[in-house]
Amino acid sequence: MSNSPDTIAQGASPRPKIIFVAGHPRSGSTWQFNAIRLLLERAGTDLLACWIGEYRAGSPQQVHLVKVHAPEDMVTDPDLVFVTERNVAESLVSLARMGWIKDGDRASLENQHHSLLRQRAFWRRRACHVTQYTAIGATPERELAEMALELGLSLDTTDIAWVAGELDSLSSPAPGSSVDPVTHLHPGHRLSDLDAGARAEAHRLRYWVEDYLSTAADPD
Repeated sequence: MSNSPDTIAQGASPRPKIIFVAGHPRSGSTWQFNAIRLLLERAGTDLLACWIGEYRAGSPQQVHLVKVHAPEDMVTDPDLVFVTERNVAESLVSLARMGWIKDGDRASLENQHHSLLRQRAFWRRRACHVTQYTAIGATPERELAEMALELGLSLDTTDIAWVAGELDSLSSPAPGSSVDPVTHLHPGHRLSDLDAGARAEAHRLRYWVEDYLSTAADPD
């Protein structure tokens, strides 16, 4: 990594490269965070990877990878911003399934809807790369290769395949556990983690969300 002389005070450490993963909640941002983390690790990068609430700007690593959702949580200007986007209804259903929207509370749903739209617009304007949620399942290795190029990494197809395999092997914490401090996966993070009863509940929540969006002033 190179640093221009005017960014390095005499006797001070070079400024780290700061990378934000900033998709709105339940849009695939945790996948993207882990994808970039693993790409950088595969390239041998001296890396700090963390959630914005745990970030310390003075950390000595050369690259700081920071996961963030809310624009107001920005504590520094990033060099690169990677973003994920997902269908609004699907994101809201996923938020409700995780318990982050109060079931049956229209005001809670409306607040999250407006927050999602605001965050998506804010980060989209700043993004160097946008990953659509559908591409995570359909063309993950292409997404990984494109992000590696944006990061300036010299990784070959073997490296990309390795990262894809590592991502597939990640597992959510057991029910009742805390969020994983490395991967930032929550218990029940993915739909594949759910049993039949939880899947049926997600289906019911979809009807509730779609009914709300049918009357919302700005559905998407």
